Amino acid sequence: MYRQAHGNRPALRLWAAAALIIGVVLALASAQRPARATLEDSITYTVSQSPAMGAVLQVGQVLAFSVNVTDAPNAYSGPVVFDLRKPANTTYAGFGQQSGNIITACADNTPGAGYVRCTVGAGGSLPSNALTTGGTEIVVNLTVDAAAAGAAYTDNTIQALFSDPGTGFRNSGDAADPVGGGDSIDGSVGGVTVSNILGVSPNITVAASAFPTSLYEGSLSTITVNFSHALGALDATVQPIDVSVTNGDVQAGTVSCPNGTGVPSVAANIARCTGSTVANGSTMSFQVRSRDTSAGDDMVATLIAPSLGLTALEAAGAPAGTANVTVAVSEVGLESASAPPWALGAPISVCTATVFADIVSDSAAGTGQGAGVAGTANLASATPLASSDFTVTGPGGAVASSYLDGSTCGAGQSGVSFTAGTPGSYTVTAGYNGDTTSFATQGVTRGTNVLSLAVQANNPAPAVSGLSPASGTAGGPTFTLTVNGSNFVAGSVVRWNGSDRATTYVSASQLTASINSIDIATAGSATVTVFNPAPGGGASGGSTFTVTGAPNPPTSRFRTRPPAAAPPSPFPSRLRLPPMGSPCSAPFRRPPAMLAAPPSPSR
Repeated sequence: MYRQAHGNRPALRLWAAAALIIGVVLALASAQRPARATLEDSITYTVSQSPAMGAVLQVGQVLAFSVNVTDAPNAYSGPVVFDLRKPANTTYAGFGQQSGNIITACADNTPGAGYVRCTVGAGGSLPSNALTTGGTEIVVNLTVDAAAAGAAYTDNTIQALFSDPGTGFRNSGDAADPVGGGDSIDGSVGGVTVSNILGVSPNITVAASAFPTSLYEGSLSTITVNFSHALGALDATVQPIDVSVTNGDVQAGTVSCPNGTGVPSVAANIARCTGSTVANGSTMSFQVRSRDTSAGDDMVATLIAPSLGLTALEAAGAPAGTANVTVAVSEVGLESASAPPWALGAPISVCTATVFADIVSDSAAGTGQGAGVAGTANLASATPLASSDFTVTGPGGAVASSYLDGSTCGAGQSGVSFTAGTPGSYTVTAGYNGDTTSFATQGVTRGTNVLSLAVQANNPAPAVSGLSPASGTAGGPTFTLTVNGSNFVAGSVVRWNGSDRATTYVSASQLTASINSIDIATAGSATVTVFNPAPGGGASGGSTFTVTGAPNPPTSRFRTRPPAAAPPSPFPSRLRLPPMGSPCSAPFRRPPAMLAAPPSPSR
């Protein structure tokens, strides 16, 4: 065994010599190629976001990610590629190179959906020392989508992949490195919240108000929207802020925006702010004039700002004062000085007045006119409307009228008086507030109210020619009296000694009336007249109805025989009883026969 082992020693020496030679050759070969540092040891990344972690964003605002690429040893000259994973509900909005004269290109949804791939040094090698101390910073902008309202972004990871000339993505197949080690970089990246001012985020609130809160048609009110939050000035502009007004017109040149530009009106009823940063405590305001409506409809101003997470539907359902405000609108009341009907040829007076409900001779809307009447230039002025603020029209067109001041209509009030020449509908129109130069602009810049009056033709004076019957007997029953004559109308009334009686219209020449029995209870006479109502009309002359006395009862031709004398009674007229104690005063005893029981009936 020893010999055998010893005999193998030359072979072992040969194998050891061969191994030594191979090692020397490999060492020499290795010494001839320069060493190259790995990419993970060479390139470093620093990632940050703006606004920083914890910020509250609005829909439409930009969330920017800054990626700083540095190769301090300057050990790499090829393009550097990194992928940025987009937070949910964001859209790629381009990139900006803030430092370094390097060609950079970014592509959305590459290498897959939800990523942005940026290539630093695209189109060729990096310039010498391009990524040395300070490196180059690429800013990737992402816009917050409307779908993100109320969502919290807590995913704070950005994935970075490094390129290698020979194998493509050096780390693409590797397991993830520790945070900051190469594959996954987060730096100062952190979660943010997208606000919804209706309560999803308590950090931003909106308060809408109006002054005055109650006015007449055609008057001005100032709408104010206050923004408050704990974020300071927002970093990006909000696009846009609209306030839509129902039953009102935004006044040009009055829109004031929070650090932005005010548009007089996108439409006649919309105030818009663009480019606003909505700083804490900032205010948007504008003036709006209430429109002339048929019923004094209220104005409603509604804030619509999708970039703040506030849609029209959400705003409409928000509590009053949060995202909308209502301004109560009224019309100046008009009232006829006399109740209908109105007669032809007689003056008809109409005055401004306190009117809280529509009745036959009044016209108002909303809350009605208060103590003061709206003036021609301002709200609730004590100055009455002027003569030029009234117009009167009738069946033939314009109707002449005379102005009535406070001595006729009352303190602070005014009106007009006119005379109707023909039957038909007459309207009195009062214009107030806004442009008073012409009624042609009343539907746009001032308020109006209209009182309509139906003027009837005058009723004729009635005449009575006869009665049927013309007389009756005292004590008779209720009966129907027929009155003949002329100029009777449907509203004619028969009067008995000046008192109305239930009347039936038969024709223009005949009426019937019910006469009560009490009317003819005693003999005498009654005056019957007919009364026609206004306009015109009046009472007729009287016609006499005679009530005769009742006839005496008839007398008999025969004498009445006196009654016969009664025959004398066989009994004394007075029964005398003997005195007590006399022999005749003994007790009365019934005879025995009278005491016997009565015989029983036979069977």
